[in-house]
Amino acid sequence: GAAGHTPPTGHTPPTGHAPPTGHAVTAVGDPCQAIYGWRGASVANLDDFPEHFPHADGTPATRYSLSENRRSGGRLLQLANGLAEPLRAMHEGVEALRPAPGAERDGMVR
Repeated sequence: GAAGHTPPTGHTPPTGHAPPTGHAVTAVGDPCQAIYGWRGASVANLDDFPEHFPHADGTPATRYSLSENRRSGGRLLQLANGLAEPLRAMHEGVEALRPAPGAERDGMVR
């Protein structure tokens, strides 16, 4: 490992990645809205994040879902969730969006 750093037992960093340093890393993104492929971005960065930035004990990082949407009413989210279902199925831990409390019947879809 790096000088003064011993990787956790049984942990092998992914090829081309430095061993973990113990610094907290956070990534926020939505694989259903991965629109920057033309710039070289890859949704795989989100999918592989837990393995690339594991906990100090080598277990994959914890993934949290931010699924409450406060910009759209429930009717629009119902349509959007239906359209995005195939994308969510391709990415572990991606939940359907839910409206804010009280907005379940808000909005209009024509």
